[in-house]
Amino acid sequence: MILPDFILHSQVDARWHYSGSDSIEGCFDKKHFKNYPYPIEYVYNSRGFRDAEWPNSIDELKNAIWCIGDSFTVGIGSPLEHTWPYLLQQQTGRRCINVSMDGASNEWIARKTQAIIKEINPTNIVTMWSYTHRREKKDNSLSDEDRRTHVETVDALENAVNFKSCIDSLSHSGITHTVIPNAYNSQNFIINHINNIYHNVADIIEVLDKIKQVPQLDYARDFHHFDKLTSQWLIEQICQ
Repeated sequence: MILPDFILHSQVDARWHYSGSDSIEGCFDKKHFKNYPYPIEYVYNSRGFRDAEWPNSIDELKNAIWCIGDSFTVGIGSPLEHTWPYLLQQQTGRRCINVSMDGASNEWIARKTQAIIKEINPTNIVTMWSYTHRREKKDNSLSDEDRRTHVETVDALENAVNFKSCIDSLSHSGITHTVIPNAYNSQNFIINHINNIYHNVADIIEVLDKIKQVPQLDYARDFHHFDKLTSQWLIEQICQ
């Protein structure tokens, strides 16, 4: 099997109507949840990703657009047809492969992207980075799903350094970097550490400000993740 460790075991061949914050118990606004007009079903492939079965040949995988991220890339709270990888596939006419996990950290996104580059070296990759404070467990003997029980580090500068290191770990001419809505605010790093002499601060700010930060133009059923309107905005930016 190509990329044999790309498996989320708890979701293999699963089919659900609710997931994570997308439930009446977990949603951020129950009225919005109840009035959401579109039916939603979560269908996962044999690897546990919310996607169709992946191609088997290296050539097909190389020519696909790889989309890597967290629950915003999974499309929690949205029909599959509203998710940005699905819309990107419709817009480009190219197979888009969704590699995303609810609760994923930036370390996970970086590790998965590194593995994809090493084994597949696809023409195009789009990463949608997560919250800078979401950090995974360091024990690499754990599964990806167990490692995502993240430790939230309160030091904003340390989280920014970690985020920059994740981005710097990826070297690929066809990669596009985006970040979920409200993941960071560059000014906070300056304000919080105005008296802290750290030579990398300027570099971190420069890196963060070059990433496409996605605006929250609408809300999915759970009233936290974005929906089709935001996905369409993102696709327009990617396809420019």
